[in-house]
Amino acid sequence: MVLVIVSNIAGDSIQQHVEPGCKVCMLKECIHQKWHVPHLFQVLLYNGEILLDTECLDAKYKEDETQLRLMMLVSLKNCLEELESGMADKQVKALHDLTMLGLRGGLAAITAVSARLEDEDAFVRGEAIRTISRISKKGDSETIAMVCSRLEHGSKCVRRAAVQALGQIADKGDREAIIAVSSCLKHKREGVRRAGVQALAKVADVGDEQAVRAVLACLHDEDEYVRRSVIQTISDISEKGDQGVVAAVCACLEDESEDVRRAAVLAMPKIAERGDEQAITAVSTALLDEDDGVQHAAVQALVELVEQGNRQAFMGVSAFLEHEAEYLRTAALAAMIKLANKDDQLAIIAVAARLEDENASVRRAAVEAIARITDKGNAR
Repeated sequence: MVLVIVSNIAGDSIQQHVEPGCKVCMLKECIHQKWHVPHLFQVLLYNGEILLDTECLDAKYKEDETQLRLMMLVSLKNCLEELESGMADKQVKALHDLTMLGLRGGLAAITAVSARLEDEDAFVRGEAIRTISRISKKGDSETIAMVCSRLEHGSKCVRRAAVQALGQIADKGDREAIIAVSSCLKHKREGVRRAGVQALAKVADVGDEQAVRAVLACLHDEDEYVRRSVIQTISDISEKGDQGVVAAVCACLEDESEDVRRAAVLAMPKIAERGDEQAITAVSTALLDEDDGVQHAAVQALVELVEQGNRQAFMGVSAFLEHEAEYLRTAALAAMIKLANKDDQLAIIAVAARLEDENASVRRAAVEAIARITDKGNAR
């Protein structure tokens, strides 16, 4: 048995007794366990010579020697080759190993991982998103710049990966990140503008007036997907009860796209306080929308905006108990539980009529609604 002493450039060393026939790869596993440097990054030197994984350590010492001194260097060379291999299994393994190396990989590792945000393989992109936050310091300006540059990529998959990665590497309220992301809001490609809007939700603090204004300016974007993303983002970063925001989103109920109108309705309980007359009026009007999806959203949103027992809301929602669409009748029954006062006879009569509904799901919902309105009450 021989004592192997491995040193690194920091001056640290470890000692390991090895059996005859021990190969270099086996020693590297011991080093991994003690120094947390994955095999992929280890380069072992003996008298300036690089040792191959398949070599036996026996060949490097004489019979009368009891010690073998080696130097270990950390190298990204093999990892970078794996990342550029185009083989997803090797790339994912290399990215996983980089997470174990952590900050020790430095800027070269961050650059290599950022490039994989553009990989064609979704699994590789996903692993790159997870890896980049573990090999860089949160808020690092160089890393943020690398990721932000991908927001303008031609592929929506790459832009989506950049948005997700940005949420992990940038601190909330990071001004550099907000400025970088905001620059995408006026890009000529709608996909880039949408990515910018989504990214702001990741980096802006709630109530950040500058970010809120920048996003609201995109509510009139020619692309409906951008407008819908704006509504989703504004509901995440605006202060609840901001009347300017509520008014802007209310105006979206006139949008030509039913998806935008639906998003606006669903956002109302997030941006408006309960009892907000502006929001209640807008959502009540949406009950009359020509699109079933918008109507369904309005039924759901209205009960979150009004107080229990609100008769106007009650009458508006109860009309949907007769709707031809089963899912709208079911939604109306669920809303009745929250709108009606306990033992409200008008509500009980209206709900009871659905006990003979042709649809089993509606009948079950009616049974539950009556039970909640009567025996159990209807606490919100």
